[in-house]
Amino acid sequence: MTPNQKKLLNILNEIFQLDQSDLDFGIYRIMNSKSKEINEFLDKDLLSSVASAFSANNNNSIQKELDYSTPKVKTIKKII
Repeated sequence: MTPNQKKLLNILNEIFQLDQSDLDFGIYRIMNSKSKEINEFLDKDLLSSVASAFSANNNNSIQKELDYSTPKVKTIKKII
């Protein structure tokens, strides 16, 4: 796990306040009852989803750059 992933998880845990047992009203009661599922999602599913989304985005941008640059390189080769 990278430092940025750890930072993201720490921020989300702080936002959800799952470690605060004294919060037992309203939405916090629901969050506390679902804390196991929420923690599992944060630790496993979220990080893999984020990683796959970023890798798909990076591949698309790289392909766009390649498509943009290829004709220019061919033109330069013809000139040389």
